Amino acid sequence: LEFRRVLFRSNHRGGRIKISTSIEGDFIHLAISDTGLGIPEKYRARVFEPFYQVDPSTTRRFGGTGIGLALVKAHIEGQNGQVWVADNEGEGSTFYIKLPLAKEKDL
Repeated sequence: LEFRRVLFRSNHRGGRIKISTSIEGDFIHLAISDTGLGIPEKYRARVFEPFYQVDPSTTRRFGGTGIGLALVKAHIEGQNGQVWVADNEGEGSTFYIKLPLAKEKDL
């Protein structure tokens, strides 16, 4: 329940989050999409930097420290995966994750 509350904080009331998965070869692909504000193109390259916030002002609408996506990236890359974002500004964001599947010998 707590996870859901946090998950919807940057989305609008009545907004939706969609999670889809697929397996291609030795990788699992995840796509997490929302119907929130989106991320302006000029900021997308930096959203995975530690403590980076699109709006760093003290009067910003959304809270947070800017560490979450940096931690996600470090964890995913630590598992030999990749993470990136695509966006339709004003219509939401989609974050993509690609992770190698565990081999039976590694279990």
